[in-house]
Amino acid sequence: MIENNNDRVFHCPACKNEEIIEFTDHIHCPICNLDYDKEFLGVMDDENMLSRQELGGTVNAFDDEDKKKMLKDDFWS
Repeated sequence: MIENNNDRVFHCPACKNEEIIEFTDHIHCPICNLDYDKEFLGVMDDENMLSRQELGGTVNAFDDEDKKKMLKDDFWS
């Protein structure tokens, strides 16, 4: 496993791979080729975690007007 500055240890939620690539705000699994936001790791159970790619697919299911509304800063407040 790779440790970050906060001494948190990460693994891939999908395949449990411990040899991940760590970035400032996310991790990347070279086996699954998926990225996960660090802010959600350890907060949710692995089986409930969505990768950035899966989250992008969810957003793409909305039409363009809904996407514009969702991208506004105050939408999630």
